[in-house]
Amino acid sequence: RMIGQAYDSYIFVETEENILVIDKHAAHERVLYETLAANKELNVQELLVGVPVAIGREQSSVLLENAEFLAEKGFNIEDFGEGSIIVRTVPSTLCNLKGLNGILEDFARSLSDGNHLSFAERCDRALYTVACKAALKARIKNRPEDDENVVRMLAENPHLRYCPHGRPFIKKIPKREIEKYFDR
Repeated sequence: RMIGQAYDSYIFVETEENILVIDKHAAHERVLYETLAANKELNVQELLVGVPVAIGREQSSVLLENAEFLAEKGFNIEDFGEGSIIVRTVPSTLCNLKGLNGILEDFARSLSDGNHLSFAERCDRALYTVACKAALKARIKNRPEDDENVVRMLAENPHLRYCPHGRPFIKKIPKREIEKYFDR
């Protein structure tokens, strides 16, 4: 059961034998990455009005060349001319469209950088970026339902322990360790 949040960054969960301390941003980032990478439970949000994104000719060209891949990840894009694209759909996990420009710029950069990397590796890096930008932010107050959602998603994926960048996001504190501390 969830017992609270500290510093608008860490979720505390009580289990039968442990207290779990969860870095909400890193945990949410990992779950989003897993969802995007596996194309599972991917809900797409159709935008009422297409969102034009000016990112420059080179980056828009990279995205348009990879439009099919982007569509698999929930982004339906079209050429809008003059180094711009128009976005028709986004993954529903993307709750803030203000960061859409930056997400797509980073996506294009990840797909074009690292020519020594395979296409799959470049795609993975691009998905890391999308997940990171879409994840709940540390030090920003969010709704309790958002915390509960992260905990639920982690319960469904108990093998996950690290964010896509390799940082741990969960710390288990055994009940026995707490009892020992208080001489019980």
